Amino acid sequence: MAPCNPDSGGWEQPQSLGEDEDVPAQRPPAAVDTAPLGAPPGDTAVNGPVLVRGDDEVIVRDAVLRLVDERVGDGDRALMLAEFSGEDWELAQLVDAAQTLPFLTERRVVLGWAIHRFKAAELAPLLAYLADPLDSTDLILVFEEGRVPKALTDALTRAGGRVLTPGPQSGRGAKREWIEEQLARTGLRL
Repeated sequence: MAPCNPDSGGWEQPQSLGEDEDVPAQRPPAAVDTAPLGAPPGDTAVNGPVLVRGDDEVIVRDAVLRLVDERVGDGDRALMLAEFSGEDWELAQLVDAAQTLPFLTERRVVLGWAIHRFKAAELAPLLAYLADPLDSTDLILVFEEGRVPKALTDALTRAGGRVLTPGPQSGRGAKREWIEEQLARTGLRL
């Protein structure tokens, strides 16, 4: 693998190993740490569309922002990310963005906040998209209040996605473990 030379601002082509044999420069794969997002132990990859849900606004927001950072990686955030938030957007806009091929990037990240504000009957365009999602789109949906409609969780499952519930799970041991993970992540010790 080619070493990084910080002075040159990038990766260098390695020296030739022999007269006929060159090794192309490659970037190492980005590390993905999704365990704090609620993935099962040992599961380090979240692929496909993701619905993040939870009652604690701070924990949900932190989990979503980390997930977006993981999906964007070293890419150009301005070109890759289409974010829908607030009250003045329609679900059809999010679906249109998810169906749009990426431009000048390999992937597109589409983030929709407050999906809970749409009634089950209004989810039809999203459910139709999830029946045949683009491989080049990373769809992240945020459901902050109430119960997630079964039709949506079923569509996510069929699309190869999942529902993540960040934060401590019920039970004293699980809460203690979650707090310890969060402290370890920040480097704090009690």
